[in-house]
Amino acid sequence: MVIKIFLTKIIKSLLIIFWSALLFCPNAYSDEFITGEELEWQSPIPRFQELGISPEHLVSLVSDKISLLVYPEKKLSIGNSGDKKTFKNARLVSAFTVIDAPVKKVRELIKNYDNYPNVMPRTEKATIIQKIGRHSLVEYLLVFKLPIMSLKIKYVFQYTEDKNGDISIRLREGTGEEGASRWEFIPLSNDRTLLVFTTWNNMENSGYFFKKIVKAQPGLKATIPEISATLAIDSIKKQFLKGRNSAKNKYQFIPELKIFNKPFNKKLPQIPVFNVEERKAIALLSEFGMTLVLHPKRNFKSNSEVITLEYISLINKDKTSVENHQGLLFDFDNYVDFLPQLDQIHHEKADTGFYTEWYFKYKFGILTLPVQFSLDYIWLDKNSLYFYLVDGDFESFYGSLCWYSINDDPLFQYTLAINIGNNLPFSLKVLSKLPRSSLLSGLFMGTSFVESQKQWIEINRK
Repeated sequence: MVIKIFLTKIIKSLLIIFWSALLFCPNAYSDEFITGEELEWQSPIPRFQELGISPEHLVSLVSDKISLLVYPEKKLSIGNSGDKKTFKNARLVSAFTVIDAPVKKVRELIKNYDNYPNVMPRTEKATIIQKIGRHSLVEYLLVFKLPIMSLKIKYVFQYTEDKNGDISIRLREGTGEEGASRWEFIPLSNDRTLLVFTTWNNMENSGYFFKKIVKAQPGLKATIPEISATLAIDSIKKQFLKGRNSAKNKYQFIPELKIFNKPFNKKLPQIPVFNVEERKAIALLSEFGMTLVLHPKRNFKSNSEVITLEYISLINKDKTSVENHQGLLFDFDNYVDFLPQLDQIHHEKADTGFYTEWYFKYKFGILTLPVQFSLDYIWLDKNSLYFYLVDGDFESFYGSLCWYSINDDPLFQYTLAINIGNNLPFSLKVLSKLPRSSLLSGLFMGTSFVESQKQWIEINRK
């Protein structure tokens, strides 16, 4: 019973984390109206367009995908002169995609705030409680119905229509959190829009269990804004796919992997690859931070069953040679030094690559949740290493590590797709009840691995 209560508190905290990260505020509005003067503010969120990347260079990358740019931590201040707060380690994320609709229609959909129950998931009620000029205050009610509990969250935030056409968002009520975000609408043609959502949230004062979770799992600090931005942009994109023949893309089957043009002795799905134009776009983005690409869902027929895979690619600019990077990365004994959740790793070299057994311990206060799995790695060529799940607590786990250069800039790419399934131990099955649990797992494990190994390799590079 004690464990069940503790797990309930954990999942409640995680739901608040991920969904209030999208909409910032897990508390009810105080019913006090805000004056027009108080509503005036200068958003601290920088414009994506100010990076100087031509939108045309990004179209090939996101025409049917969603991409994220995760910026390095920076100093950020929010509020007016009298109540300004400064945060030294703010983590911003931009998500962007192509919408096949004119800018005007996309902006109208996002401005229709009281229609969000039909747009944003889990949103049951929306009420515009105040509107003055270009400012709107909106209260929303989210409802989560889970086997172990039912959770309701109320929040309020301010939308401001900027003179440049952007929509800025600011937290107005909460339990100590701060947050801001920005919508940008970039016309590609008369009927196509590059939609950008940049977000930041600080939730360090969100309560005891939140602090415990983030302290034990520091990778969540980056994952929270990633899922926040993804859910926002994905919800809008889906609205413009309604009524269209999108099923073909959603359920397209992934081809079977072939090694040296021959089927492997185990039926495995191919990993998505980027063409030259897409790699050039990734190289441009990598000048400003870590790039993530969320590939469309695809199906794969594995023996007699069909599984759905949602691949995520994470790409970082490499500051060392490929040979040095691979030498450090495949010294598996060092992984316990840079992956804080990793308890043990067993490995052996094989003719085609490597075999590894991973033993993780995820700590939440007094509770430790173990996760175990084993992976086979296969070299496809000298700069591409494929891996797949042999056994363990996940239903499926596929991915690859690869290295390539664009304009002499070396890039490291980690692609993965995880399905949690029913194999997890009881103590972790509750986490599978989180919305988009496979996507959350992929973002968390991918971000934790790429950022941790980058820091470690930069310290130990030759």
